[in-house]
Amino acid sequence: MLSDFDSVVTFSRGIRQHKALNHFLGDRLCTAANNTSPNACVIGWGNKENTKKARDFAKENHYAYFNIEDGFIRSVGLGV
Repeated sequence: MLSDFDSVVTFSRGIRQHKALNHFLGDRLCTAANNTSPNACVIGWGNKENTKKARDFAKENHYAYFNIEDGFIRSVGLGV
């Protein structure tokens, strides 16, 4: 669960700029270059090139990797 980690690392600009994710993750959301916590995990979505980078980074650094889906986030506020 993401709440178990001090830092949530992403390679995705879209994730970093997503208002709902920023609301939930707050200042724990960071880039790999800005991660200072040994208790970190990595998130990504889709099969884009930056997701492969995120998975590889997580594996190389022995971090948990979470693949998130943004469909539920996009539906917030739509009345569905």
